[in-house]
Amino acid sequence: MRLSCAIPVVHLLLSAAMPGPAAAADWTVDAARSTLGFAFVETGNEARGRFDRWTAEVRFDPSDPGAARIVVRVDVTSATTRDTRRDPLMLSEDWLAAARVPEAVFVADGARALGDGRFEASGTLRLRDGERPVTLAFTLRTDGAAARATGEAVLVRTQYGIGQGRWGGLNVVAADVRVLFDIAARAAD
Repeated sequence: MRLSCAIPVVHLLLSAAMPGPAAAADWTVDAARSTLGFAFVETGNEARGRFDRWTAEVRFDPSDPGAARIVVRVDVTSATTRDTRRDPLMLSEDWLAAARVPEAVFVADGARALGDGRFEASGTLRLRDGERPVTLAFTLRTDGAAARATGEAVLVRTQYGIGQGRWGGLNVVAADVRVLFDIAARAAD
């Protein structure tokens, strides 16, 4: 089974970290030009997946990152690794429990500048049976009213109850799951 269960929430967090122009700015995320994905190690090999359905509400001003507000909602039932054996298991009760908890939510109030267009947004991720603090690191590039944020966050799947029963150990699927995002957005009118 995959660690992708934890990734959807992280992916939502990352997408919410979109940049904005000076002055508190709302951003409209272009989902067609954006990706929210995850990566994990299974039997010693890296596997990757993505979430096909998610939304992000982003208020971010690079000159005042402390005033940021990011809310990412991820439909965990849309998680896919394009593996017909893995994907149904990933959505099962032992992993993401998608039928019982179909949504992961990341909320961050505030971010901090690290220099050279790099930022961190710390918030809370609610995923499956857990709610934990998560920090997502991202790089922001702006060009007029357009912005692109790329970054990642690392989740420990077991802290959310992901990977239970025969999957409870770490011998098949590693504990860490990387949530990866590449978000395109435009300043809202």
